[in-house]
Amino acid sequence: MAFLENVDKAKLQKILLITISALMLAALGLLLAIVIMSIEPAGLQGTDMNFTDYVLEENDTKTGSLVLADQNHKYAVDRALLDLVDCQGYRDTQMSAEGITEKNYLPYKGMMLNKTAMENAHKLLTDLRAGVEDSKAVTIDAAFDRIVNGGAETEGYNTGLLMFLSDNASDSGNHIALGEDYKAWLDDNAAKYGFVNEFEDAYRYVGVAHAKYIADEKLSLAEYVELLKKNTSNEKGLTTKDAEGNEYYVYYVSAKAGETIKVPASNEYTVSGTNEGGVIVTVKLAK
Repeated sequence: MAFLENVDKAKLQKILLITISALMLAALGLLLAIVIMSIEPAGLQGTDMNFTDYVLEENDTKTGSLVLADQNHKYAVDRALLDLVDCQGYRDTQMSAEGITEKNYLPYKGMMLNKTAMENAHKLLTDLRAGVEDSKAVTIDAAFDRIVNGGAETEGYNTGLLMFLSDNASDSGNHIALGEDYKAWLDDNAAKYGFVNEFEDAYRYVGVAHAKYIADEKLSLAEYVELLKKNTSNEKGLTTKDAEGNEYYVYYVSAKAGETIKVPASNEYTVSGTNEGGVIVTVKLAK
C-alpha cells in the first residue's frame, strides 16, 4: 500500500465525492423517469360495463368528430359520408323557425359543414353575438369546399368539421382577425358547444364529450388521440365530462373496417374514426 503515500488525499476525496454525486443524480433521474411514466391521465379508470361484439363498418373508420386531418394526416373521403349541409341555408331555416330577423353570423355562399357540427355552430355563433357587447355578425371565412381565407391548415376543412371565423362581414376577401372580446368569449364557451380552437381563428367540432377535456388539458386533437391510443382500452377508459356535467367513458381500439371490437351492451355510444388506424368509442354514462 506504499503507493497511497504518494496520492494527494484531498484530490482523492474530491474525486470520490464527485463520483458519488454523479451516481446519486443518475439514480434520482431514473427514479423520476419511472414515476413520470407511471402517471396516468386524470380520469383514467376501469369499468364494470358489459360489452358485446360489434363489426366495424367503413363509415365508422373513415368519419366521425375525432378524425385527424392536418399536415401529418391527409384526409379525403366520399363527401356523401360527411352528412353535409349548406351553412347559409341552415342558418336561414333556423332563423325562420326561431323568429330571428337579424343575421347573427354570415357564411360565404356555398360553404358547408357536417350537419351535427352545423347545428352546434349555429347555437355557438348565435350565442356569441348575444354574449359580446356591441358585437356584429361574424363571418365564416372558410369551411368545407369553399376556402376563402382559411390559413395554412387547409386539410382540416375536408372533414366538414372545421370553420374559420372573421371579425368582419366584408366582401373584400381579406380576413380580419377576431377581436379580443370575441376570443375571450370563445375561450370560455366554445367547449359547451363541442368546439375547440384548432389554430388562429379556426374552430373544430370534436363533440361535447371531448371538447372540455381537450381545452382544460390544453391538448391538440392529435395529442388527445395519442393519449387515448397509448392509455385506454374497453376495459380501462378515460372518463370525461361535458360543460353540463354529463359523464362519458372514452377508449381507443386499434381496428379497421370489417374487424370486431367490443362496445357496451346497454349504454348509448358512438364510434369515430381517427384516420390513423383505429377508432374511438365514446360511451354516455347514466347520471
